[in-house]
Amino acid sequence: QRLGRYFQDILLRVIFSYLTFLISDPPEGLEDVHVTDVTHVTDLVGFRSPVAACMTQAEWEEAISRRAELEDLLAEVLKMLARQQAG
Repeated sequence: QRLGRYFQDILLRVIFSYLTFLISDPPEGLEDVHVTDVTHVTDLVGFRSPVAACMTQAEWEEAISRRAELEDLLAEVLKMLARQQAG
């Protein structure tokens, strides 16, 4: 039961990270900041994470610069969780 709660906590953190750093629109006023890799997101156009909404330009640019590695990391975490659930 405790392990199940850890699983749920990790999954929730993955979801929030995905929403905040991978698919969120930029903070208001920073729409001109170029975001290159959001072509795979079509159903959440216009979504702005509350966390992203509070970011400065420097914070947003840092998040964007690490987007690809974060996406890879989240994918690995999900694979690990799936293996754990299966076995």
